[in-house]
Amino acid sequence: MLAAIPWLNPLSTGPSPAVTPWLAAAACALLLWLLALAGPRPPRLPRALLWSCVALVAWAVVSQLTLRPETVMLAAGLALIVLAAGFAQDEGLAQALQAGVLAAAAVSALIGLCQYFGIAAWFSPWMNAAEAGEAYANLRQPNQYASLCWIGGAILLFGTVRVPRRASFALVVLLAAGSAASVSRTGMLQGLVLTVLSAWWAGPQRRQRLVLCAVAALAYFAATVLLPILLEALNGRCPRARSGAAWVAASLAAAGSCSGPTCCSWSRCIR
Repeated sequence: MLAAIPWLNPLSTGPSPAVTPWLAAAACALLLWLLALAGPRPPRLPRALLWSCVALVAWAVVSQLTLRPETVMLAAGLALIVLAAGFAQDEGLAQALQAGVLAAAAVSALIGLCQYFGIAAWFSPWMNAAEAGEAYANLRQPNQYASLCWIGGAILLFGTVRVPRRASFALVVLLAAGSAASVSRTGMLQGLVLTVLSAWWAGPQRRQRLVLCAVAALAYFAATVLLPILLEALNGRCPRARSGAAWVAASLAAAGSCSGPTCCSWSRCIR
């Protein structure tokens, strides 16, 4: 739960909306670390990696002669890498963290689809409302939301948490559809990178990974085509044509005449 809360937290108040999510994430990270220290096998941070990260942050501070926001974000990202390396030594803890993030990705994909079809307001305040045709879950940013979907996909492909085969297929379809709803080019690239890595890395699970990637690809492109059609059929609105959606629309238009219902729907969306 502590691994999922930072991704699912719907609260964000002014005058600095980013403060509340940041504090919630920091509190969850601190509690996770304290629980890990209290366990039978406290995590040990890899010293070489730790000091390398410290040296990199110190170099960034010295080179800029000031503490810039980018340096703080770099330090936070490197700290997560070091902590993850420490947690990975405990198989049970690592699986629990993977399960938490996978659950957050799946729930966020559902929230994103609710936002896409304009029904997220029904579940307020637990879901952030969004204009129909947009999806960003409670992260409030499409690229971050798409990245979370593919982090969940990476856990299904390479994680050590055990997920039944049918559940894996259902989850990867949900995550791919959620990413497609965001129409994020970043998300599309991340899905491609995961597919390349699955084909590149050998191992006993390679075939299963490639099957999951194939299912995810089919689900992604099917959702890219079908989601705008369903949205228009349900409430007469079209999303803004961007990234993958625009590419599919252009492909359909180039394939021949625009007489079919699918092509006509996309033509109205583009206009």
